[in-house]
Amino acid sequence: NYPRMNFRKYPNLSFEEPDLKTFRNLQLATEALQNGGNTACVLNAANEIAVYAFLRNRINFLDMTDLIEKVMQKVPFIEKPTLANLQEKSSEIRMKIRCAVEFKKDTHIAANVSLEKSFAFNTKKIQTSDVLRVITGGVGDVLKIKNMLEYMQGDQPPLVLFISDAGHLLPHLPSQFRRPHKNVKLLEIPGAPLKTNEIYVTPMSALGEFSKFYFNKLKTHVLVLGIPAPKSALEIAKCEGIHILLEETQPLKMSPEYEELKVASSEIIPYTSMVYHSDRTLI
Repeated sequence: NYPRMNFRKYPNLSFEEPDLKTFRNLQLATEALQNGGNTACVLNAANEIAVYAFLRNRINFLDMTDLIEKVMQKVPFIEKPTLANLQEKSSEIRMKIRCAVEFKKDTHIAANVSLEKSFAFNTKKIQTSDVLRVITGGVGDVLKIKNMLEYMQGDQPPLVLFISDAGHLLPHLPSQFRRPHKNVKLLEIPGAPLKTNEIYVTPMSALGEFSKFYFNKLKTHVLVLGIPAPKSALEIAKCEGIHILLEETQPLKMSPEYEELKVASSEIIPYTSMVYHSDRTLI
């Protein structure tokens, strides 16, 4: 409701030094300009996701500046970036920050949300033709998996979801995942060809038989959500030549089979830090 500013009525304007301690974003912007290279790109990408997270009540207002500053400190500096460098780094920053803050509303996993852990891992482009992705979990992990699928971009390797304790719900699970991803179907015949950009749902009890047909033929990345039953944990641990990503968790009682799975795992990380979706994977 304020009238439009008329500079003719105010011919004399006074300027003062900004308070950079109070308005820290001004200091960060100044540093980005002075540093050059890819710093401004990093600041811009971090700012966009920080605002996104704030508007969705994932972080507080004052957390935005802290988040941007931490990201600027963690992303490697590139003095003379190419356009491809800027596009790639911007995409990676957005993805990692969203992984760290997107699910903070879920109180039971809030302790695992960590920007430091999200940026602790490097990522690399993967070839969809010779890679197989596997996620194991229970019915209670369906929401986690749906959240992951929402961030898949571009061509994807085949993904197989092994769900435990699904029972009569199993035939209905593909429809649960079709909202973020259309090509979801039940995998009923072990040995059937797996296609790029398709997701398959099958019971955990089929893991042993399934592994014989596919794990030795494809570069297999297995993401283990939650705490699998002892038999399933042992089956996964015994598989040779696979890359196991184990969700960080604190079971009340550690079974010998779960201990063996931990030893066999390549990485133990919070699932909110997974760059397991999109066209990248952890290395």
